[in-house]
Amino acid sequence: MSSKYRVIQYGLGVMGSQMVQMMLGKRDLEVVAAISGSGRLAGSDLSRAIGLDNEIGIVISANADEVFRTVDADVVLHATTSWYEESFVQTREALRTGKNVITIAEEASHPWIEANAKTAREIDSIAKEHCVTFLGTGVNPGFMMDYLPITLTGVLKQVDRIRIRRVIDWSRYGPTLFEHICAGKSVEDFERARERGEVSFHVGLEHSLRLTAEALGWELDSYSETAEVRLTKSRRNTRYMVLEPGTVCGYNQAGHGFRQGKEVLTYEMAAIINPDLVEDGTDVGTYISIDGTPGAEITVGGEFAGQGGWGTVASAVNSIPRVIAARPGVVTVAELPPWPCLPQA
Repeated sequence: MSSKYRVIQYGLGVMGSQMVQMMLGKRDLEVVAAISGSGRLAGSDLSRAIGLDNEIGIVISANADEVFRTVDADVVLHATTSWYEESFVQTREALRTGKNVITIAEEASHPWIEANAKTAREIDSIAKEHCVTFLGTGVNPGFMMDYLPITLTGVLKQVDRIRIRRVIDWSRYGPTLFEHICAGKSVEDFERARERGEVSFHVGLEHSLRLTAEALGWELDSYSETAEVRLTKSRRNTRYMVLEPGTVCGYNQAGHGFRQGKEVLTYEMAAIINPDLVEDGTDVGTYISIDGTPGAEITVGGEFAGQGGWGTVASAVNSIPRVIAARPGVVTVAELPPWPCLPQA
């Protein structure tokens, strides 16, 4: 390459900070500006703000639109929200100033479902007008429960059904996400919070399932989703709190896609704090089962299985060249060639 891809980082929470750390070590990427979504880091040196020792001379801004209008860049990496509408509001000016956008907002992974279709059409129109691309990606959605199984079907003669079970260790996440699932509370507290709309499950399960169906050319008759609380039988210690027996330690969530009266896609998420193989009956990992000709069983384990955060970061960063080269408009990961890990500096 004769020049580097110039990147604006939008959002400097855990994911955004890790994106910057990764990009600073990549040969073909240059971070040229950074935006604090909350504004709390505005005025700070970017390198210092993400925990590095040396300063790099990039002052964090709280004014996103000003950065988009004044900074020359190829792409914006966006990491502030799970929601499609919000991601669009925050990056609209980036598209209008000719910058590609890669967001890890889960809803952006497959935005053409009914709830987001109007916003998707608007983004698509603006992006095409300014010859740029808008992509939602991550590890899940964006890879584990959509791109990976879609790719696996490419070596099969026929696919009849796909079942995926993904088990994650929720103890890796912070106290805010513990609160979202009522960790350590009674089942009665959980149900009351759920009735008030205060319980948060995995965002993007339907998006992954529908993205897979679309790639396979399957028109689904219907989609349904269920979610149940998990209670611990033992005492579980975490860095944030202690969970007593009988209290909430996670949840099970499942999406079901039906075609011609049969369930053809079953996607399950199990979020468990300190998973125990004996008590919980499962280990951390992703388990993919494809019924077809021939059938296939794939397990994704190892360190990667427990490092979903870095998987999301790497998916967004490594996709930069593919997104810049992609057609204008809204795209999904299923439309893009696989991207390799970018070379180190």
